Amino acid sequence: MDKVLIQALAKEAKVKSGQAIEKFKQGKYIEGHSLMSQARDAGRVCSQLIKTSELVPVLTQFEKLSQE
Repeated sequence: MDKVLIQALAKEAKVKSGQAIEKFKQGKYIEGHSLMSQARDAGRVCSQLIKTSELVPVLTQFEKLSQE
């Protein structure tokens, strides 16, 4: 599940940043800024999910070791 969500968020960040660049080229700076902010937010959530998905197996292993 996390993998699908991470991929979707990464794609959203890519699409939004591309759209933002196009808006900047058109001189529509407010729209471009808004789109780039959305891209940044999607990227941050994606990054956080990646960190969490890498951390959970390690924590699970520590829990198992501490119960032995």
